[in-house]
Amino acid sequence: MDMLSKRRTPIQAASHERILRIATRLFAEHGYHGVSAREIAAATGLNIATVHYHTGGKRELYMQILRSLYQEEQAWVTGVLDHVGADVVKDAQALKSVLGELLDTLIELLQRDLTRPRLYMRRWLEERDELTPFEAELSIAVYKPLYELLAQAQQVGTIRADLDLNVFLRSFYWMLYGYFVTGPVDWTAWWGDPNNRENLQAFKAYLHMYLITMLGLAPTA
Repeated sequence: MDMLSKRRTPIQAASHERILRIATRLFAEHGYHGVSAREIAAATGLNIATVHYHTGGKRELYMQILRSLYQEEQAWVTGVLDHVGADVVKDAQALKSVLGELLDTLIELLQRDLTRPRLYMRRWLEERDELTPFEAELSIAVYKPLYELLAQAQQVGTIRADLDLNVFLRSFYWMLYGYFVTGPVDWTAWWGDPNNRENLQAFKAYLHMYLITMLGLAPTA
């Protein structure tokens, strides 16, 4: 918690949280460059001076949102990976179990609030700008522990040696976040409901299969 947040009154804290919540939704819908500080202020029902007082401007507000989202996700990821023993990378079944737990954890996080994957994916489709290095630092902190775990498993021969882990992880995260943006293909309406129980179970089963197959952890016939 920063010093400013410690000094906020309950009313100020409520205004700050309201700004963050509404701005997150607007950024997820329109992108960083697609919404102005005045539009954020109008959506919150506050004047722009109040928004600037609480957040320091659009750039600082967006950075607060990104930092909060990535730090929360990092806590969920490390909650799974921090207790993994060194021998897991040598044991295919143990590694499958850890990856399955991590996948279920990420899905639980994403289905809680669909603005997160929508904001991420919209941001990824935007041109690089002055915020890219800041965002890269945050995202690397989230994704690097999984990369390092898989790299160790690859080094000892537990997973496929010919798999490009950078491409694999990029593809995995695009599928994961993309599902929660559009849901599965619905051949009548095109976009399906990602939180529909049957849809979600089918997606989880598919992604589990994708992980173990691509990593070479599936049992051989």
